[in-house]
Amino acid sequence: AQDRPAVSVELLLKKAKISIAENELERAESELRQLLGVVLEDLGDSYSVLGDKELALKAYREASQASIINDRPLLALTRFCIRNGYYDLGKDAVEKLLAINPIHPIGRYLLGNLQILTGEFEQASHVLKDAYLAAPENSDIGLALAYSYLVRKDLKNGLPLIEKLYSGDSSSPEMSLVIGRILLETGHFSKAVEYLESARNSGLNSAGKYLERAVAAVSYTHLTLPT
Repeated sequence: AQDRPAVSVELLLKKAKISIAENELERAESELRQLLGVVLEDLGDSYSVLGDKELALKAYREASQASIINDRPLLALTRFCIRNGYYDLGKDAVEKLLAINPIHPIGRYLLGNLQILTGEFEQASHVLKDAYLAAPENSDIGLALAYSYLVRKDLKNGLPLIEKLYSGDSSSPEMSLVIGRILLETGHFSKAVEYLESARNSGLNSAGKYLERAVAAVSYTHLTLPT
C-alpha cells in the first residue's frame, strides 16, 4: 500500500447515506465517487502486491477517474507508474493533479522524480525547487532537489543544500547514508566518502558497501588523472 492516510470505506458510505437522506444529492454523488475511488485504489494495491501490473494499472486509472477532485487516486497512480517504469503515464497523471492544484508539493515532487528518471534534470530542478519552497520541512523533496543539482554538476546550489539537509536532520547516520549515496551516484566521490564514513562509523553497517565503491572510485580517478 502507498504511504497515505487511511480512509474508512464505512465512514464514506455512512456520510453518503446521510447526504441522500438529507436530499443533498450532489454531495452524496461526490462522496460515493470518493468511496469508489478508494475501493478501486485498494484493488490496485492488491493487484500490485500480486504482481499483476496490467490489472493494477487499470484499477489505479479507474480510481483516478472516479474522484477527480481528490488528489489521492492521482498520487497513487503516479507512484505506481514511477515504480513500474510507466513514466509517460505517470507524467500525465501528476500533470492532471497539478492542473487542479499547481502548488501541490507532493505532486511537484513526483513530477520532479519523473523528470529525473527521464533525464530532464534542469526541468526537475525548477519543479523541485518550487516544491521545496512550499514544503521546506520535507527532506525527501530536498534530497531530490539536491540530486537534480549534483547530477548537473551544479555544486553552487547542490552542496549547500546537502549540508543544510544534513545539519537539519541532527546528522543522523541514515541521512549520512542517503547523502553519501546521492554523491556517489552523481560522481562526487570524495564528498561521498566523507558522508559514508560518517554513516559507517555511527554503526550503520549497510554503508560499508557504498563506502568501498566510493573509495575505489576516488582511487581510480587519481590513477587516471594526467601527470
